[in-house]
Amino acid sequence: MDEDDAACNTREAIPLTKALRGKPRLDVTLCLNTALNAAMEKVLVPPGTLMELYTMNKIVPPLAPLPTCHTLEVEDPGDLGTSAFGALADVPLEFQLEYKRVSKVHAKIRRTRIMPSMESADEEPWVLGSSVWKRRNTDSDSEAFFDTPQVVKAVRTRDFSRLFKKSVFTRFMVEQQNELSRNLYPDEDMFFGSLQEVLSNSYLHIHHIFMIYAARDKEHPFNLNWEGFKVVCTDCGVLDEGTAVDAESLENVFRLTNIEEFDEEIDEKMREQQDKLNDDDKFTLSEFIEALCRVAIELYAKSMHSKRICDAIRKFLEEDFYQLHNKVPDYFEDRNVFRQKRMYNSEVDGILRQNFSLLQALFDLYKLHNHPPKSRTRPKYLQIAGWMQLLTDVDMIDSKVTPEIARTVFKSSQMLVINESDIPRTNGLMMPDFLEAISLLADILYFPAFEELAKLKYVNFFSWYQECLENPLIPPHHLAWKTKKRPAVEKNRRPLVQQLDGFLEILFQSIWFRYEHKTGVYTNAALEDVIKARIDVIEKQIRKNQQSSVTTRIAG
Repeated sequence: MDEDDAACNTREAIPLTKALRGKPRLDVTLCLNTALNAAMEKVLVPPGTLMELYTMNKIVPPLAPLPTCHTLEVEDPGDLGTSAFGALADVPLEFQLEYKRVSKVHAKIRRTRIMPSMESADEEPWVLGSSVWKRRNTDSDSEAFFDTPQVVKAVRTRDFSRLFKKSVFTRFMVEQQNELSRNLYPDEDMFFGSLQEVLSNSYLHIHHIFMIYAARDKEHPFNLNWEGFKVVCTDCGVLDEGTAVDAESLENVFRLTNIEEFDEEIDEKMREQQDKLNDDDKFTLSEFIEALCRVAIELYAKSMHSKRICDAIRKFLEEDFYQLHNKVPDYFEDRNVFRQKRMYNSEVDGILRQNFSLLQALFDLYKLHNHPPKSRTRPKYLQIAGWMQLLTDVDMIDSKVTPEIARTVFKSSQMLVINESDIPRTNGLMMPDFLEAISLLADILYFPAFEELAKLKYVNFFSWYQECLENPLIPPHHLAWKTKKRPAVEKNRRPLVQQLDGFLEILFQSIWFRYEHKTGVYTNAALEDVIKARIDVIEKQIRKNQQSSVTTRIAG
C-alpha cells in the first residue's frame, strides 16, 4: 500500500496539490469522502474549479444498434438518429374525473307460470262451437251453450201445468179469492191467468232458491224436504215473532201441499214413474210454488187492503222471498252469467283441452260408481253419488268442501231438462256438464296463486294441499283452504284459468296418491292408464252380465 492509500484509510488531510502531483488524471484513485472533506475544510479553490477537478471520466460502452422505428412518442417521429430517440414529445397530461352513482339494488324474483296462448297469428280466432263444450250444442234441450229463453219457458210451462192441474190447489185458491171478493174476476180462467203472470215474474228466482235449499238433503238433493222448507221460511222472515204464521200452521201447509193426485187414465207404469219423481214427504218444484202461495195468503191476504189474492202473493215474493237473494252464497250466481263471464273463453278451453283425456277417464270411471253389479248397460251420465265419491277420494268432502256446496255445484252445472221422466238425464251430468262442475268448484275454492307458492316455500299446489290436510290448524300466512266470497269488484277476481291450474293439479295427484303412491312416478299418462285399467275391470263384469242374460233368454 502506498502512502496515498494509507492517507485515505486514515482520513488524514492531504494538500490537494500534493495528492494530485505526478498522477495522471484518469488514474486518480482517491477516497472520494476524504477528498471532499479536505477540499471543503482546508483547500480554497476558485469557484467553478472544484467539480471540474473531481470529475471522473468513465468509459462508456458503444450503443447497441438503433431500432428501426420509435416506440414512444417523440418530437420528430421521422428522425431515426441517435439524438431523436431521447427527444420525447412534450405531451401535456390530462386527468378526467368520472362520477358514477352507486346505489344498492334490491332484486325481486317473481315466479310466474305462463299459460300457453291458445291462439296464434296463423290460427283462426277461438270459437265456442269448437270448444270442449261443443256437444252442448246438440245434446242439451236448449241446443245451445246457454239455457235459452225458449227452454226456460218450456220448463216453466211444465211446472205451471202440473200446478194448475192439481184440483186441491185450484179449489183452495178460488175459495180464498171468493172470501175476499167474488166479483173481481169474470171467470176462473182470468183469475188463474193473473196468478200465473205473478208467478212467472219470479219463476227463475224461485227455481234458483229451490235448487240450493234442496241440496241440503243428503239422500234426495233434487227435492225439498220439510227441514229445507222450514229453513226457507225462517230465512225470509215468515216465522218471525208477530207474523200470522207459526211452526204449526207452516207444518200444516207442508202437509196439505204434499197431497198427491193421480190421473185415473194413466197406467200403472206411469204411476210408478210419478212416485219416483215425487216423494210423499218432499216437495217438487211445482209443490214448492204451491206452498209459497199458501204461505203468502196466510201472511197478507187478510191484512192487506187489496181484495186480490194475487197482490198478496206478489207482495210476499217481491219483499219477503226476495230477501233470500242475500242468504244464498254469491258464488252460486245465475248459471248463464258464470258461463258467459267466467268459463266460456279460450284460456279455460285450452287448459281443459290439455287435460281432456284424463278428465274423460275420470268421468267414465266415476259414472260407474254404484252401478248395479248385474246391470247389462253402461250408464251415460254421471250421477251425484259418483260426483260425491270423486270429491271424497281426493279428501275434499267435509274437510275442505261441505257436502251441501258439493251437491249445489253438481246441480248448478246441469243444463235445464224439459222431460223430467228421464230420471238419469234429469239428475245426471254429461261430459260438458262435468267440465262445468270442475270449473265452478275450482272458482269457488280459495288457495294460493302460483306466484305465492314460492313465498310459502311449497314445491307445487299438491305439496301445499297435503300440508293443509295434515295440519288442520295452519298458520294464517299459509292462506288456509276455504270457500270464499267473491270480491265485490269483478276486476279483482283471479282468472278462472289460474284457479283451474291449481285445482286440476291437486285433483289428479290426489287420485294418483290414493291409487299408486307406493310405486311409479306421477305423470298424467300414467294416471290415465291406472284409471282405464279400473274401468276395464268393471266393463268386463258388464260384458259378462250381458252374455249371461243372452244365454238365459236363449235357454228360456
